Amino acid sequence: AFEGGQVVVRRQEHVRALNRWEHGAHGELVTSDGAFTPVSHRAAAAEGADPCWLQLGLTEAYHLAFVQNRLRILLAASAGDGATAGDCWVAFCQSSARFPHEYAAYQRLVSDGWRVRSGLSFGADFALYSAVGGREHASHLALVQAAATEAPLTWRALQSHVRLSHQVNKRLVLCHVGADDTQSAALNGSGGAELATALSVALLTVNGWSPARAHGEESALE
Repeated sequence: AFEGGQVVVRRQEHVRALNRWEHGAHGELVTSDGAFTPVSHRAAAAEGADPCWLQLGLTEAYHLAFVQNRLRILLAASAGDGATAGDCWVAFCQSSARFPHEYAAYQRLVSDGWRVRSGLSFGADFALYSAVGGREHASHLALVQAAATEAPLTWRALQSHVRLSHQVNKRLVLCHVGADDTQSAALNGSGGAELATALSVALLTVNGWSPARAHGEESALE
């Protein structure tokens, strides 16, 4: 069900099917009491643990529903069979003005072979995991820049993101989503998904500046 800017999965068999690493590791486990408190995988797997719900971001929920056909999304006004792709797209765009650009970046990253999860806990849009092997730490964080609707990151903001990425042993990727004014206006319509997947998405990996490296010295902190 679509609730307050997120999609919540409550049926336990669906929660397990979507959240397991071998099935995509989608979403974040939260308490089932309506408080949406994060639950660790270890706590969720503990014997006698309370049931958990699965909280999905809009980009991955739309991808699961209308690209992979693994999810049925209910809107407040939709019938029991679930909302259409067009209705969901419009509702998600109304919930978040950044959704079309985030979706374009999400599709590009998935097509490049990344396993894409929420980066909210790191102050980023996405956390990127290798699709090969078992559950491990994300190697990159991704920030989405909507060229037509957002001002470019200032150097101070960019350096803050780079510093945080390095502190958690990850690299930062900027996802620059290009769209002119005409495209940006059309993105919010029911046919916006097809247009979003056709947008240009440029990826740039950003490395932090190190005084030691700049002077040809090794840093004890690296």
